[in-house]
Amino acid sequence: MELRKARPGNDLISTLVAVEKDGERLSVEELIATCVLLLNAGHEASVNGFGNGMVAALRRPTTMKPLREDPRGVSRTALEEFLRFDSPLQLFERTATSDTEINGVAIRAGQKIAALLGAANRDADVFDDADTMDLTRETNPHIAFGAGIHFCIGAPLARLEMAVSLPALIDRFPRLELAGEPVRRPTFVLRGYDEVLVTG
Repeated sequence: MELRKARPGNDLISTLVAVEKDGERLSVEELIATCVLLLNAGHEASVNGFGNGMVAALRRPTTMKPLREDPRGVSRTALEEFLRFDSPLQLFERTATSDTEINGVAIRAGQKIAALLGAANRDADVFDDADTMDLTRETNPHIAFGAGIHFCIGAPLARLEMAVSLPALIDRFPRLELAGEPVRRPTFVLRGYDEVLVTG
């Protein structure tokens, strides 16, 4: 941050350092928090969304068929299904600002709740065949990136990265297959893999 203040460049941190509204700028803590958020949102979401989705699809040869046959034509719906079927972010914590009730459960102001995005993305009231992976699913209102004012700031970048890399991977390795049991990362909130061995 100090380097970008002294010598601004054509990069995001230089832009964030220069942001000013009503005479106020981001504090050091706010800038660091924003950079951490962008790193997680722009990297973790795409890496884990891509990896989780590919593993799930590769485990289902019939499901994978449309993507193998038309990687560019199916990539848009496939990447959204990747995000829905095995969400890269599993939960958000929220604090109630006032007393409320959710499905008959009283929540008091100040209490924390965990919104399970992965579970919501398998809601049978919202998705047809919710537990079936369908890479051609057109209606897909998943909340893998959250919703409302808490919608993930890195979602457009993650979608772009996945939209470019998915057809490129299938073009280059059309016979891609799992070559062993993938190893999950030992975390729950950010869901992904440490290792995925493939052959192709």
